[in-house]
Amino acid sequence: MAGAEIWSALPDLKKRPGFGTGPSREPYYLSTDQISPWRDFYHLVRQQSVQHYGIPRALPPTVQSEQYIVGNENGEFSRLVQHISEALSVTLRSMNLAFGDPQAGTCTLGDDPGPVPDVTIQCYGNPGEIRVVGEVKTYWTTDLKKMKKAEFARLLGQLARYMDDYETAYGFFTTYQQTVFLKRSHTFTFQVSPVVYHRTILTPRFEDVSLKECLFFIATIAAGNSWQSTRRVGELLTMGTWTAQSPVIFSETGISLTSESYSG
Repeated sequence: MAGAEIWSALPDLKKRPGFGTGPSREPYYLSTDQISPWRDFYHLVRQQSVQHYGIPRALPPTVQSEQYIVGNENGEFSRLVQHISEALSVTLRSMNLAFGDPQAGTCTLGDDPGPVPDVTIQCYGNPGEIRVVGEVKTYWTTDLKKMKKAEFARLLGQLARYMDDYETAYGFFTTYQQTVFLKRSHTFTFQVSPVVYHRTILTPRFEDVSLKECLFFIATIAAGNSWQSTRRVGELLTMGTWTAQSPVIFSETGISLTSESYSG
């Protein structure tokens, strides 16, 4: 069935109660002023999928029950790759794209970007230019819907750091069960999509989009010319101190904030 690869939901992961690794966090933070809602996200996703596949049909997971028991980020990530990367591989290949490890691709600037994301969407052919970056956390340590905005902004700092280092305008943060997509809207700011759930059952409503459908949408952007960010900021981006009133200085040597813009 045309579109089945992007419309189907994902199966629930299997995990033993009381087992599993604890939370993993890096010292990169965004402030609440740096994030805002990506309000037309649902509309853009469905518009793109309908254009390519027609009206969506609700489909159950292609795998009804998981057998692999997860307990850490690597295990969860492996299941994500199995259910998403493989399902979209043919579609992405037609756009000269592929999911891949960051070590298998190249940064736009050609230099060492530093910390590496968990997953990327990169060009299929050599040298594998990286165009979208993704960060994975375990669902039993990270519940996006229960977070206050300040905690949520701090959590997204790690993904923002990767997006800046790799000069990509788009990225995604996922716990497998919950996923949000980021769009760099300005030098220091990002738009954040609503939370997309792995078990969403599709309907013609824009709000009922599948995770695969959303990743297909992001891939179409990566296949075009608007995937790249215009300027690398550096460590100032993810210090968590930027506000809408922060004076920003642009120069040939880089971007800086005046001293009074820091909170301490």
